[in-house]
Amino acid sequence: MTLGLVPPEPVAEAVVVEVVVRGIPVPQGSVRAFVNPKTGRAQVVSTQRGGPLGAWRDRIATEAQMQMGERPPIRGPVKLQARFTFPRPSAHYGKNGLLPSAPVHKTTAPDVDKLTRAFDALTGIIWIDDAQVVEMHVAKGFGDEPGVRLRVSAL
Repeated sequence: MTLGLVPPEPVAEAVVVEVVVRGIPVPQGSVRAFVNPKTGRAQVVSTQRGGPLGAWRDRIATEAQMQMGERPPIRGPVKLQARFTFPRPSAHYGKNGLLPSAPVHKTTAPDVDKLTRAFDALTGIIWIDDAQVVEMHVAKGFGDEPGVRLRVSAL
């Protein structure tokens, strides 16, 4: 049984911007909506506001704006590639450097889907609306310089 998905045909892409943001990536928590039984109005509750997340989103927006310069946001479909890099914990090191038992991949929190939520900061800078992202490739791993490297292409 197939899902009726057809592989996309190769599309020529034009790299619009590459952005590097330094710092420990911060995941964005979940947002929940519910109807208040007393008022009958919808309310939205976020598990995170301001603090480290606000500063991280500000850094993403600032770096993106610097790279975009005077160019307007993309109006069509975009492809987003992102690589999040985290520092290795000290437990990965011994007297002689990186331990052979140290994992190659970062399989612990935060989840990549929660990390990418901070890309809402790119709305109005790189794209008009994040709904324009039709293809996304995301990875996380360990590295010497924590942060995220983004590559956005117009399709």
